[in-house]
Amino acid sequence: MLRLDDISKEYFTDCASLEGLYLPKSVNLPSITWSSSMQSSMLFGKRAQLSYIFAPKAQKIANSENSPFMYKCTKLEYVFLTSVKSLDYMESANGAVWYFGSKIKNLPANINFDGSIVIAPASSYAIEWAKSNGLSFVESANITCTSISANKISYEALGNEYTLPLNYVKSLWDTSFVNTKKSDETVSALLDFNNDNTVNAKDFAILNRQ
Repeated sequence: MLRLDDISKEYFTDCASLEGLYLPKSVNLPSITWSSSMQSSMLFGKRAQLSYIFAPKAQKIANSENSPFMYKCTKLEYVFLTSVKSLDYMESANGAVWYFGSKIKNLPANINFDGSIVIAPASSYAIEWAKSNGLSFVESANITCTSISANKISYEALGNEYTLPLNYVKSLWDTSFVNTKKSDETVSALLDFNNDNTVNAKDFAILNRQ
């Protein structure tokens, strides 16, 4: 099992064919890095294939002015970072869904997020950031579970549909979320399958029918 103990290490250098990062237990998240030769190839059409990042427990993320988070990852569809506390530098990402939690306290200003959506608790910094930057956003209290199939869970919020793989959502279940309200945390909203605004035993039973 890959352990990402040091965010300063370049675990994912030149991984242009990498399609996703599923890291449900990692508390550290290194960035994608590119050699000078790979960056030259990108000038002639080569693209990073990364379409999602699922790291719900990641608190520390590698990012810097010269190497922003997810640099040149232009095909991202969703980024799940509900425990991250700070993100100073990140690549512009158009059309992605960004899941943040209540712990985030810093995000970069003046970033291009055309077509992207921020999902977070109403009282979170992430929602304030989205509002101040004119970005689309969804407050976690507005998320409703609409269906659960053999391989995915579908949600609706403000007329839009959002889906996540069933096994990814199952990995989110933790007894610490029991009795929390969907307005408290993004994860709580996603675990409220019974749509009664509170995570409880009914939700656990629904989740484990699949």
